[in-house]
Amino acid sequence: MRLTEPPPQPLVQLIDVDFGPNVSLGSTVGPTAILSPDGTRLVFVAQGSDGIPRLFTRRLDEPQASQLPGTEGAYTPFFSPEGQWIAFFARGKLKKIRLDGGQPIILCDAPWGRGGSWGEDNVIIAALDTRAGLSRIAADSGKAALITERESGEISHRWPQVLPGGKAVLFTANSVPANYDEASIAVVSLPDRHKKVVLEHAGLYPRYLPSGYIIYVTKGSLFAVPFDLGKLAVHGTPKIVLENISSDQSYGFAQLDFSQSGTFLYHRGGTEALRTIHWLYSDGKTELLSSEGAIYNMPRVSPDGGRLAVVVADGSSADIWVYDLGGRGSRIRVPGVPSVSTNPLWSPDGKYLVFQSQGGIFWTLADGADKPRLLTKSSRAQTPSSFTSDGSQLIFFEQLPDGGALIQKVSLRMQSGLLEAGEPELVLKTSTGNPFPALSPDGKWLAYASSAESGDYNVYVRAFPDGGTQKVISTSGGNFPVWSPTAKELFYRTQDRKIMVTTYTVKGDSFIAEPPRPWSEKQLANTGLTPNFDLDPKNKRFAVVMSADNPEPPETRSHMTLVVNFFAETNRGASSPN
Repeated sequence: MRLTEPPPQPLVQLIDVDFGPNVSLGSTVGPTAILSPDGTRLVFVAQGSDGIPRLFTRRLDEPQASQLPGTEGAYTPFFSPEGQWIAFFARGKLKKIRLDGGQPIILCDAPWGRGGSWGEDNVIIAALDTRAGLSRIAADSGKAALITERESGEISHRWPQVLPGGKAVLFTANSVPANYDEASIAVVSLPDRHKKVVLEHAGLYPRYLPSGYIIYVTKGSLFAVPFDLGKLAVHGTPKIVLENISSDQSYGFAQLDFSQSGTFLYHRGGTEALRTIHWLYSDGKTELLSSEGAIYNMPRVSPDGGRLAVVVADGSSADIWVYDLGGRGSRIRVPGVPSVSTNPLWSPDGKYLVFQSQGGIFWTLADGADKPRLLTKSSRAQTPSSFTSDGSQLIFFEQLPDGGALIQKVSLRMQSGLLEAGEPELVLKTSTGNPFPALSPDGKWLAYASSAESGDYNVYVRAFPDGGTQKVISTSGGNFPVWSPTAKELFYRTQDRKIMVTTYTVKGDSFIAEPPRPWSEKQLANTGLTPNFDLDPKNKRFAVVMSADNPEPPETRSHMTLVVNFFAETNRGASSPN
């Protein structure tokens, strides 16, 4: 009798892994559910009756989940190698908690955590802030140190995974704000901190499987490609192994996880990709400005309210477009530089725009009649943020390698039709990489975001330019302050992407703000830690970026798919690693 090979094991799918009515997968800034290393247990983020997210755990063979105490505000959990501890981000900190009980232990500050991985040597590699490199954190003491620095043009390193052996880390490196579908996949060697890109413009959320493959997601498809651990290099051709994977293009993660035994967990769904631009009114009503779906970001309304500058991302590039908001509805593409152009800002007279690009801050005529010219030069990312009312000074911030920023001002003058800048002057150094400072209409107050005091980003106000005591404005997180030019009002965006407003008065040298209140309950598009709204200076409305996709039905938001024997299926679906 002739012996034959047994048929390959089929995929076993448990379609209805239901996490319960309080779990809304995709509602956080990172993966909602994870598997223990041995594949027997789930840890997931769920909201209680108070709406605050917390961590819960349950065995796969048991229906009931138990809450992990003291995990209010938790997101993006990850296991220790032996499965006894859970690390997670919450309220501006990286924390850890034992799975069998006890209170969480704070490890270090993490203003905007974007993923972590716990190595076998009891060292955690994590992205502690969006505009800094990856950090190495001692899991016992919490001592942190940077291990990567962003190269020119890179905006973020995030979603790290410590590779087997603990000598290298896989992660996402991106150059286009809020568009990770074509991010690059990189590795860094820990002994010498040498970084290299292994796949350019590939996709988001790379993960190495023990079967010898890197998997990643782009446009909802899961790809697998063979990876050589010794050479830290891919070989072979990436192939699609699964479709319809829920992913977040703005934050760069996918709703998936796997155990060392080969069990794979993922959420079915698409990716929030295309967006539209609307006028938003305080009662929640919207008026469509652009019916064409695109990856819009960073809208800026011109001082006269007649035009809109907005960033449009396309693959690995981003350009600035100016839309005529009048009856003609025309648009022009602002001539760019040979890299990504972002964060447009109108001059007070509306004649020109300044914007961020590789090499510094550029300026260009708003009608697109001339090429952009360099205004300020730096190898670090510089973001224009606010003008004085007469246009004589520009406020901008420059990001530092440690995740902080320098808020600076620079004098401007128009000489023979060319805009020239003087020497920058320091206004404020922050430990926050995304302060987005905004100058009040009278030029006497500076609003900005900071995470130094509470761990979460909040909006503060201080006198300009001399400083003095800062006053906290937001009460439960906030960023991207916007002043009203016609009323004593200051707006900002909350962490759940809603617009808040506070009314203020000034008495002598005192800035007195009333408690903030919701301006609108409408939730804006998920564009990550970048602005997605701007005030129309002539009307009480905002230009906002909204998702063009239909929201996921509530009945499927708490369900995931469990795949058994996934590694074998990957071997069949992708190129052979040999």
